[in-house]
Amino acid sequence: MKILFAEDSVDTRFLYQMAFQIAGHEVHLASDGFEAVVAFREQDVDIVLLDLDMPGLSGWDAIRAIRQTEKGRDIPIVIFSAYYAPKYADRVQQERVDMVIAKPIMPDELTQRLERIIEASRAAASAASTGVAIESSDEA
Repeated sequence: MKILFAEDSVDTRFLYQMAFQIAGHEVHLASDGFEAVVAFREQDVDIVLLDLDMPGLSGWDAIRAIRQTEKGRDIPIVIFSAYYAPKYADRVQQERVDMVIAKPIMPDELTQRLERIIEASRAAASAASTGVAIESSDEA
């Protein structure tokens, strides 16, 4: 998995970067929203993980800029923030954010959540390209 991780805290970036790499994933780092948008345009990534409260270009503005690119239309985007509030629910839906994960979280748990999002995204893309709908049922 190729992860774009935008986070302004050096310590937080380092901790999660190490966890992602230990799990065998490639990590591209950004320290603010502007760097995230530039990195997204320059790198091939599978998922974008970003904080909301960053200097310069905010996480919200970065999400909007990424979604406006062709490759950003369907990329999974995850908000990773200690300051998320339920009042943002409408905005999350409007910006087509795939998941909101609150800090703090254990690095291995975050890694597993991102892996599940990627798996679901790939399954949906495969179903869309083949025209086969995937449906689950509780009936045995």
